[in-house]
Amino acid sequence: MRALVTGGAGFIGSNIVDRLLKENYEVVVYDNLSTGNKQFLKNNLNNISFIQADLLDVKRLNESLKDIDLVFHMAANAD
Repeated sequence: MRALVTGGAGFIGSNIVDRLLKENYEVVVYDNLSTGNKQFLKNNLNNISFIQADLLDVKRLNESLKDIDLVFHMAANAD
């Protein structure tokens, strides 16, 4: 199964990524890195697909959702 984690380079999102990989999911991380950091994913960068893009890029987001079975939406802008 394929899972997409928006905000996957954040603290909480990266922990979800860790768990999904342990459960043998194919993981796609979608993050614009405005508050996230690839360092949270450093141990998994070779095991995931990483898309650096903003959620407001609807075309890119729709393309990223192709063949995705599960979405964890952790992206947020507290401002």
